[in-house]
Amino acid sequence: MNTRNLTAAAVLSVVVLLAAGPSAHADEAVSAADLQAARAAATEQSTVDAVADFLGDLRGKGAATVAVRDGVVPVYTLSPEFVSGARDAQPGKLAYVAVPASSSDGQTSTIQTVRGADGRWSVANLASGDQESTLAAKLPAGATLLHEPQVNAWYAQKGTRLTVLDAGGSGRRAGERLTVAEYQRAVAKAYGGKQSGSAYAAQGLAGGFGPQSGEDSVLPLVGLGALALLGSAAFALRVARRD
Repeated sequence: MNTRNLTAAAVLSVVVLLAAGPSAHADEAVSAADLQAARAAATEQSTVDAVADFLGDLRGKGAATVAVRDGVVPVYTLSPEFVSGARDAQPGKLAYVAVPASSSDGQTSTIQTVRGADGRWSVANLASGDQESTLAAKLPAGATLLHEPQVNAWYAQKGTRLTVLDAGGSGRRAGERLTVAEYQRAVAKAYGGKQSGSAYAAQGLAGGFGPQSGEDSVLPLVGLGALALLGSAAFALRVARRD
């Protein structure tokens, strides 16, 4: 199972952002123009240089030449409103647009870009690996990529159906299909008592940075939407994804 390690500065960034609520654009569709703008933000020289340094740091060696690739993909993350059973709520909210990059020595990275309140796209985060673009290649036509970060599971959503692409720690299996209604019941049971304002959050577990019991720990929903708010603080949150 992939894990994410956050620095102390990253924890502080997320805690501050939790109080701000979701991005003003969290529910909006992503147009072709948006995808172009997201990729343009990722190809700025300062971003490419940061990716090179980032990958060099992860491997403990000097920076290599980095190229931003095609295959830009919107990534949706599990919606608290959906978990709560709000009327007409969709399973996912837009979290970021993933832009893959690769280095001359064979490493891969994902540049996570977000849309600010002014409509501009900017880089919010870097992650090692190109999981998003790999999974997007498996999406049926018209489907969207949905992430359940609490157990690091990935789904293809199309209409009222979900297909498991990567089961993560969900206990499901890759290729399994379920309806949106079935999924809602499952996530309501798993996370309904862990949202903002809950006793779970009051214990200081907001964002999943409290006591945990290993790699398979469930992260609470109060942290959802934080990535979508990081556009104005590029690279303040660095995530190392270990495969």
